[in-house]
Amino acid sequence: MRNKILIILGVLVVMGAIAGGIVYANLDTAIKLASMAVNYIKYLNAPAGTTVTELAAGLQRRRDVGAARRPPRRVLPNSRR
Repeated sequence: MRNKILIILGVLVVMGAIAGGIVYANLDTAIKLASMAVNYIKYLNAPAGTTVTELAAGLQRRRDVGAARRPPRRVLPNSRR
C-alpha cells in the first residue's frame, strides 16, 4: 500500500514539474489567462449591472488628435494670384 502511494505521489510531482515548465516557457500567455480567470471568478457572483470596467489612470485625460487641418487661405482684396 505504501509503495502505491509513493508511486502516485511521484507521478503527481512529475506532472507538476511538467506543468510548471510549460507555464514558465509561456509566461506571457499564462499571466494573461490567469488574470482573466481571476477576474471571471471575482465577478461571478456580482449582481447584474454592478460590474465596472477599470481604466488606466491617464486614459480620460488623453484626447484623440485628428488629422491637422490646413487653415483656409485668406484672400486679400488687392492681392493678385
